[in-house]
Formats: sequence, structure tokens, C-alpha cells
Amino acid sequence: MGKRAEKGCQSGRPILLGSTALKVAAQERLKSKTKKMPNGCWNWLGYINNGYGYTHYKCKNWRAHRLSYLFFGKKLIKGLVLDHLCRNRACINPAHLEQVTIRENILRGIGPCSRNARKDKCKYGHLFSKENTYLSKNKRYCVACKKIDSHKRVEAL
Repeated sequence: MGKRAEKGCQSGRPILLGSTALKVAAQERLKSKTKKMPNGCWNWLGYINNGYGYTHYKCKNWRAHRLSYLFFGKKLIKGLVLDHLCRNRACINPAHLEQVTIRENILRGIGPCSRNARKDKCKYGHLFSKENTYLSKNKRYCVACKKIDSHKRVEAL
């Protein structure tokens, strides 16, 4: 063959390093384990853990959406994560993926951190404005509520 071959990871089969044939075979494997949905999602049909698809490529385990992103000519930037715009973790459609910071990815989500970050008022209806908000240990507090609470404590004495 002329190209340098090396033993495969665990199977003992030879793999060609830097081979376009290896990349094409992996792309075909990705396609074969994908189901295209009417909403545009490409759902991963292979191994799934915590909602994310996993596959193997060049002796390394990959999340399927990250490998798909690379195979379709996009680069992964260190320090950024891929956000599923479709909110479907099993989707590997690169058009449904966007690289963002971890913070941005969390804030776009539906977890408690993102829900609280989107709140613009405290539980008593006071606006979280710059003047009416202070931070302590990464938590927001309402200045108006703190004043009311401190007055109640003074009156109780």
C-alpha cells in the first residue's frame, strides 16, 4: 500500500494513519447510524449516554456530534463547547450546533441556573436593577428586600 500502517487500538486490525479512506469510512459509519427527522435533526442511533451519542474514531472515543461537526469542515475551538440549538442531545446535524462558551451554553438551557439568571424581579416583585441588586458568593440579592428584612428585625427587638 505504501502508507504507514499501525496496529489498531484493540482489534489488532491495521489502520492507516492520516488516511482519507479512514475518514470517509468513519463518515459513512456516522451516516449509517443516523436517522434524519422531519424537524431537521439527525438522531444518533448508536451508543447513547446521558442523551449524547458516542462513537470511536482513530483509537479515541468521541461524542458523535463533535465528530460530525469536524467532518463537515468546521473547527473545534479550545475553550468552547457545542450547543445543540435544537435542544436534542442525540442530534449530530452540524447546522444545529453552535460553538459557545460554557457559560453561554448553561444560560441558554432550562436548568435552575439559567432560569434564575433570566429572572428580572425578585420573588416579591422588586426589579433586579443595577441599583437594587447586589452579589454575594455568586448569588443575587434584592436590596429592597434586605432593607425591609432588616427593618423587621429591628422592630422585633
